[in-house]
Amino acid sequence: MNRWLGMLLLLVTFHTQSALLTVEEERSKAAIYEKYDTASILIEINEIQNRRRNLQLEKKEKTKRLAEYKEQYKQKIQVLEAALLRSKRAEITNEVLSPSESSPQVLFQDLEDLATNISRLELNGTSTHEQLTHLTAKLDGLKRSFKRTRSQKDSQLLALRELILERYTKEVSTVKTMDYKGSFRCGTRVSIHDCMGLVPLEKMVLVKAKKSLPVAKVAILEHSYLSFSLDLNGNAQFAVNVRFTGTFSADINEQINQALGINAFEVVILSNRDDAEHFVNGDYIGKGKRVSIKVSAGQNAFYSLAENKKESVVEMITDNQQLTFNF
Repeated sequence: MNRWLGMLLLLVTFHTQSALLTVEEERSKAAIYEKYDTASILIEINEIQNRRRNLQLEKKEKTKRLAEYKEQYKQKIQVLEAALLRSKRAEITNEVLSPSESSPQVLFQDLEDLATNISRLELNGTSTHEQLTHLTAKLDGLKRSFKRTRSQKDSQLLALRELILERYTKEVSTVKTMDYKGSFRCGTRVSIHDCMGLVPLEKMVLVKAKKSLPVAKVAILEHSYLSFSLDLNGNAQFAVNVRFTGTFSADINEQINQALGINAFEVVILSNRDDAEHFVNGDYIGKGKRVSIKVSAGQNAFYSLAENKKESVVEMITDNQQLTFNF
């Protein structure tokens, strides 16, 4: 005979609470998140990275142009030396030089123009280097500020978690009383006395207790049937008073961590380029079409680049996630 036939209908006079945190605990959590908000820091981190990358590309281009100007200057010097020599010989021999040949005067002007450009680029390069140094220092400061703020937030959330655990420990260990009214099918060949023994009280209590507490099991200390009837079809109607205590779920810490947002998740960053470089919260994490990293729950800054193309976003991470940056 199947002992668990039928649907058990429960009418329980017991206070339940579906949310893991109380209203006051939710307020405390919200206050911590507001006080230690990192969105503005993360946005600035991505902005500084973008400005620094633009300067790096600009510096690379100007360094290339400077090298070209210096090579042209070197070649012009050689041409000038040859032109001066030809001019001297022509003066001695009364030779008439071809108009197509560059005159020393033109070459001197070319050299002067090149020298001006070289000087300008060298000065500009010094300025760019100073700007890069400044931006790097600012980025490092923002990263420290972000880590410090997040550490302070996590400390506050951990303290709140301990208070929540303390509350649950007290609630779970406290003896509770429930009054049930329900029905259960025992079968036609079972006496009332035997049917009473078949009612799955522990299972019933556990199902209901899980709606208000993170319990893995319950221990029934005492129960007393207030009424119990069994009809000719084997259907029982009953009312029972139960006293019980509970035992925590094994994942209570994980449940509270998730509710408070202090756990970590895996973020996979995808790209369409092998040379794509990826940064999280200002720190380099890898290169290629696929990289993954564990990040703390909450706001995180993601920045990826390939050649002169860049993508960035500040994302609220609340679960394992996948981000795609195509260039």
